[in-house]
Amino acid sequence: DNRVTARLISDLLLKMMKHKYADTFQESMSICGKDGTLEDRLSDITGMVQGKTGTIDGVKALSAYLTTRRGGTLVISMIFNDAPKELESKCADLMDEACRIMVNWPDVAASQ
Repeated sequence: DNRVTARLISDLLLKMMKHKYADTFQESMSICGKDGTLEDRLSDITGMVQGKTGTIDGVKALSAYLTTRRGGTLVISMIFNDAPKELESKCADLMDEACRIMVNWPDVAASQ
């Protein structure tokens, strides 16, 4: 029972935005469609999600800074716990779709 909440991770990301090492912290994150664990994800919105993924048995996670098409920044954290192994890829698909919706907010139709 060593779980952390999505809220705790989001709070950490928010705090790091104003930390003296904010730039270094953000540069350590993968960029969707470009590199790291997000290289093969969200290529339709390349560069608009920068974060860290997490995968261990039964857990799939994405915590990130997300840039909206209107230029805003959102802090997001999504964690699927106790996900059956055969559904882990579906969890990633759901997280990616949520990112697309948030990038296009409030024009949700653009995400479909």
